Amino acid sequence: MKKTVKANIGGFSYNKDEDAYSILSNYLNELRIRLGNGADAAETIKDIEERISELLSSKLAEQEVVTIEMVNDVITQQIGRAHV
Repeated sequence: MKKTVKANIGGFSYNKDEDAYSILSNYLNELRIRLGNGADAAETIKDIEERISELLSSKLAEQEVVTIEMVNDVITQQIGRAHV
Protein backbone atom coordinates (compact mmCIF):
# COMPACT_ATOMS: atom_id res chain seq x y z
CA MET A 1 0.00 0.00 0.00
CA LYS A 2 1.37 3.40 -1.00
CA LYS A 3 0.95 6.59 0.96
CA THR A 4 -0.73 9.52 -0.74
CA VAL A 5 -0.07 13.22 -0.41
CA LYS A 6 -2.72 15.88 -0.99
CA ALA A 7 -1.12 18.88 -2.70
CA ASN A 8 -2.09 21.88 -4.80
CA ILE A 9 -0.86 22.47 -8.32
CA GLY A 10 -2.17 25.10 -10.67
CA GLY A 11 -4.87 26.05 -8.17
CA PHE A 12 -6.33 22.53 -7.89
CA SER A 13 -5.85 19.93 -5.19
CA TYR A 14 -4.73 16.43 -6.13
CA ASN A 15 -4.05 13.22 -4.26
CA LYS A 16 -0.66 12.00 -5.45
CA ASP A 17 1.11 8.84 -4.47
CA GLU A 18 4.26 9.63 -2.52
CA ASP A 19 6.61 8.84 -5.42
CA ALA A 20 4.61 10.96 -7.87
CA TYR A 21 4.59 13.87 -5.41
CA SER A 22 8.36 13.63 -4.95
CA ILE A 23 9.12 13.56 -8.68
CA LEU A 24 6.78 16.43 -9.50
CA SER A 25 8.04 18.50 -6.58
CA ASN A 26 11.66 17.96 -7.63
CA TYR A 27 10.82 18.85 -11.24
CA LEU A 28 9.14 22.12 -10.25
CA ASN A 29 11.92 23.01 -7.79
CA GLU A 30 14.52 22.45 -10.51
CA LEU A 31 12.57 24.74 -12.83
CA ARG A 32 12.46 27.42 -10.13
CA ILE A 33 16.23 27.17 -9.68
CA ARG A 34 16.89 27.38 -13.42
CA LEU A 35 14.49 30.27 -14.01
CA GLY A 36 15.49 32.35 -10.98
CA ASN A 37 13.37 34.65 -8.84
CA GLY A 38 12.21 37.36 -11.22
CA ALA A 39 8.63 38.27 -12.03
CA ASP A 40 8.90 36.63 -15.46
CA ALA A 41 10.11 33.41 -13.83
CA ALA A 42 7.19 33.39 -11.39
CA GLU A 43 4.74 33.87 -14.25
CA THR A 44 6.36 31.08 -16.25
CA ILE A 45 6.21 28.68 -13.29
CA LYS A 46 2.56 29.59 -12.75
CA ASP A 47 1.80 28.84 -16.42
CA ILE A 48 3.66 25.52 -16.25
CA GLU A 49 1.81 24.51 -13.07
CA GLU A 50 -1.53 25.36 -14.68
CA ARG A 51 -0.66 23.26 -17.74
CA ILE A 52 0.47 20.35 -15.57
CA SER A 53 -2.82 20.62 -13.68
CA GLU A 54 -4.77 20.46 -16.95
CA LEU A 55 -2.82 17.40 -18.08
CA LEU A 56 -3.24 15.64 -14.74
CA SER A 57 -6.98 16.38 -14.71
CA SER A 58 -7.37 14.78 -18.12
CA LYS A 59 -5.50 11.68 -16.90
CA LEU A 60 -7.61 11.35 -13.74
CA ALA A 61 -10.86 10.59 -15.53
CA GLU A 62 -11.14 7.14 -13.94
CA GLN A 63 -8.67 7.35 -11.06
CA GLU A 64 -8.52 9.26 -7.82
CA VAL A 65 -4.77 9.31 -7.25
CA VAL A 66 -2.05 10.76 -9.44
CA THR A 67 0.51 8.04 -10.10
CA ILE A 68 4.20 8.18 -10.90
CA GLU A 69 3.41 7.10 -14.46
CA MET A 70 1.06 10.07 -14.92
CA VAL A 71 3.65 12.50 -13.56
CA ASN A 72 6.42 11.08 -15.76
CA ASP A 73 4.15 11.39 -18.81
CA VAL A 74 3.24 14.99 -17.97
CA ILE A 75 6.89 15.96 -17.41
CA THR A 76 7.84 14.36 -20.73
CA GLN A 77 5.11 16.39 -22.45
CA GLN A 78 6.33 19.59 -20.76
CA ILE A 79 9.95 18.96 -21.72
CA GLY A 80 8.97 18.24 -25.33
CA ARG A 81 6.90 21.41 -25.39
CA ALA A 82 9.81 23.48 -24.06
CA HIS A 83 12.05 22.38 -26.94
CA VAL A 84 9.56 23.25 -29.68
